[in-house]
Amino acid sequence: MHDIAIIGLGALGVHAAASAARRGLDIVGIETHQPAHERGATGGRTRIFRMVYTFGGDYLPALLEAGRAWDRLEARHPGRVLHRHGALLIGSADDPELIAASSSALQHGIPHEVLTEARLAERWGQHRLLPADIAIADPGGALLLPQSITAAVSQEAVEAGARLHYGDAATTIEPIAGGTEVVCESGRRVRARRLIVAAGAWSSGFAPELDEAIELRRVVLQWFSTSDPAAASPARFPVGLRRSGVLRYSFFPQTDADGIKINLHLPKAAVGDVAAGAPPVADDYGSELEPLLRQTLPGIERRTRVASFVEGYTSDYRIVLDRIAGFDDAWVLAGGSGQAFKFAPVLAEHALDLALEDEPRLALEGVVRRISTTSTKTVVGP
Repeated sequence: MHDIAIIGLGALGVHAAASAARRGLDIVGIETHQPAHERGATGGRTRIFRMVYTFGGDYLPALLEAGRAWDRLEARHPGRVLHRHGALLIGSADDPELIAASSSALQHGIPHEVLTEARLAERWGQHRLLPADIAIADPGGALLLPQSITAAVSQEAVEAGARLHYGDAATTIEPIAGGTEVVCESGRRVRARRLIVAAGAWSSGFAPELDEAIELRRVVLQWFSTSDPAAASPARFPVGLRRSGVLRYSFFPQTDADGIKINLHLPKAAVGDVAAGAPPVADDYGSELEPLLRQTLPGIERRTRVASFVEGYTSDYRIVLDRIAGFDDAWVLAGGSGQAFKFAPVLAEHALDLALEDEPRLALEGVVRRISTTSTKTVVGP
């Protein structure tokens, strides 16, 4: 019997596998797809890491620890983990998210700079401020590279002794004496003293109670060519968020031939059946905002690509980490709410500590939640 089995080897599962293997445990991981797949929290090629953050003190310890973990991983795999060129937060001065983020930065001493229009034009002239806008530079921000990260961490897990099985879907889990048995599509049966399910949007297949805590939503990403690709490179075009009235989006520098990536923060369509995939994206998706988008990013040209993914969201944006009902030693880590990837090393360590009944190094009450938790605070989006 293995010490720990992990279902799902995406953003969170590979970190849990690597961490457990480094602790000398007998680890087996099971993943439906191939290594470093582009689904769920690893979809879309790039992710944001920010320190000037809406949720403030609740997230600060995890942000600090995750930032250190990403830097250590980058030191081991240069060029494969992140581009540490800062981040930008741009939007209306009276927007609740900008107010919350700037207040948090001031309260907790997070390095940042409020930029004048002239200063923004001098440093990042690719962006234009609308009349009520301000810009905040976040030097602690970075661009994360999900597929490359997942591949690197998977490699580290195997080198530390973990056995990772790709292309074989786990279908059912059953409690057995002393642990849990995982039955796979191939007929493989895996027995382990402890189980961690980190299967993203597919997690409710193993923990049906998640249906009450998590809503599956479609995330739509778009890529645009630019008039000056060099000015859209990571070193010259930091990752960031825009909150200018009705125009709300996140932006990412160019890392391949498709151009810069834009995630318009429009209401997300609910997904009823994750197996069926995300609903199709209409050709005119976001067209009502395109004039404003082009006003704030005058260098963008044609749309080159559209992709959609399925992610799980909770009512308060906290990430579910809890025991699975009916199991003594099985845990589920799901419902990342668009936040989980940036915290992946920290969340994996925390889940592992709880599964092993060790004292967690960090108190993450502001980041994670139980399945049954009812939100008691007003949610300001990330």
